[in-house]
This record gives sequence, structure tokens and C-alpha cells, in this order.
Amino acid sequence: MNKRFIQHGLWSNFGARNRRTNKYIPIPLKLRELLQKKADKFGLDVVEFTYGTIPELFLSVIAIVHPLDHFCRRVGYKITTERLDWAERMVKEGYNINHKSWAYVLTEDGT
Repeated sequence: MNKRFIQHGLWSNFGARNRRTNKYIPIPLKLRELLQKKADKFGLDVVEFTYGTIPELFLSVIAIVHPLDHFCRRVGYKITTERLDWAERMVKEGYNINHKSWAYVLTEDGT
């Protein structure tokens, strides 16, 4: 099994930072655009999210907290873990998962 990293973050001013340590989180452009789109849609300055990645597979997924929901780390962790399981399985079977708005994998052609 590949090593996974899951962290809870805050998106504001076109930047993502860790919720606990306040350090920058490097996120792929596609997911950054999704976060900004949700911030604009919700009309908020700060959007909470949970970000998971498997660096060996160049795989990333995200779960965004709706503004009417109460943020719960356990739920964000569970959703992100399930999405990482699905994405890892699909990538190993040879499928491209970039059609999902919340998933990203760097393909061999660099897109």
C-alpha cells in the first residue's frame, strides 16, 4: 500500500493552508480552481476542505465543506480516504480519473 497524506485546510485569497499548523499546502491547479470556484459560489472568503494525496502515484483528491455544514475532521477524513481508495483502484486498472472535479492524477503525457 502506498503512503497517504491527509490534511485539513482552509482556502482563502487564492491560497491553501493547513488548518492546524497554518503552513502552505501545495495543491494541483485543477483542485485550486475548484476551491476558488466554490468560494465564489458560496460567497465566502474562507472555504474549509480536506485534502488527500498519494505522492508515489501523483494522485490527489479533495472534499470541500459546505458552508451550512459543521466542520468535522472525522467525516472529512472518511470521505477523503474513500475517494483515495477509489482513485487508487481506478488508476491501477488503467483508467483516467481526471473527469471527476474532486480528483486529479498526473498522467504520462503531463496533463
